[in-house]
Amino acid sequence: MLTVKQKILYIIIFIGFSNAVYSISEPRVLVMDIKNVSGDPNYAYLEPSITEAVIKTLKKTFVFQEFSEKDWKALAKANFFFEDSFHTPTIGMQLGLLGRQDVVIGGGYTIQNNKIIAKIHILGMADKKILKAFEVEGYADNRIWDSVQKIADTIAATAKDVLPNKEEWSSLSIQGRNQITASAYISPFPFPAARKDPLPSGTSFNINPNDFGLTFKFSLDYMRIGLFFPNTAIWGNAAYSMANANFPAQGHTPINKTKNTVAGRLDALQFSAGIGYRVLTVKSFYLLPRIGAGFYTNWMMLDFTGLSNPAEAPSSTTDIKKISYSLSGITFHGQLIIGYQLFEWLTTEIMTEYEHIFFKNSFSSNIYFSLNIGAKF
Repeated sequence: MLTVKQKILYIIIFIGFSNAVYSISEPRVLVMDIKNVSGDPNYAYLEPSITEAVIKTLKKTFVFQEFSEKDWKALAKANFFFEDSFHTPTIGMQLGLLGRQDVVIGGGYTIQNNKIIAKIHILGMADKKILKAFEVEGYADNRIWDSVQKIADTIAATAKDVLPNKEEWSSLSIQGRNQITASAYISPFPFPAARKDPLPSGTSFNINPNDFGLTFKFSLDYMRIGLFFPNTAIWGNAAYSMANANFPAQGHTPINKTKNTVAGRLDALQFSAGIGYRVLTVKSFYLLPRIGAGFYTNWMMLDFTGLSNPAEAPSSTTDIKKISYSLSGITFHGQLIIGYQLFEWLTTEIMTEYEHIFFKNSFSSNIYFSLNIGAKF
């Protein structure tokens, strides 16, 4: 049986992983057969050659998910689209929409006066319109294979305004040198472990942040990338954290979570800054370790009114109902960010952070897991 803390942790990891996996957005492209519409059977052999040359040339330069010939032709057959109409924008648009494609490339060629003339169209499914329409002309004699390649090269040159090239795609994650990020953290692993011993009665005692166990934190973060070197990052953030806990009290037998226990609340503010370095960029994914330091201050309150018998103050007969105090200290942070840039202006991240707080006579450590959404500019 999973504990509440474990369930929360697994949900966070699942959401972050799912977001990264399903955000992959390589454009989906259907390259239809470039059909022989001249009616001359002597040039029918060029259909597969031109189509293959187009796909091969596009793959050299651009990043896309190809709709396989087997699948799109099966889709066309299932919807009673006739092969002799494959060269038309109407059939291309319908197949693109049915196949949930982003771009469709198609067309046909004719042979006239010992020349091959190809009429090509590039369709955009988002706007449901013809993005590009053009003709390519070449010789149909012993230079026919040069003409085939010319058709493929011209299509590739025209598609540069529609498809992302490999260099752009691999560097997408480094677009935008500034990033403002909102983060939500959870810390199920405090060090030392959360307090389980009862609070003593009539004796002085100390409560540290780690005694509260499960902690939540929210932060606003600014990061600048490429200030000194292309992948170097400097960052700073402000964060608010909170936690609640019910502590057993010495000499009181807990009846339930709110009866015969001391209710505790923690609120904290911290400010930190540091440096980082992006060590890996694959397509839109990136890996970014960061370190930093900062200042932490908190306010802790213990409410003794939940005890069936009044709590006794140390060295006194005075009953105590509530006490509050604060701690401040210097923080150290070690972070590992796995990010995915959804768009030029938006990124999503999963972060693991180790935080260590140095107080005057004690310390507190936490391992945080967070989900981040950042705006890039």
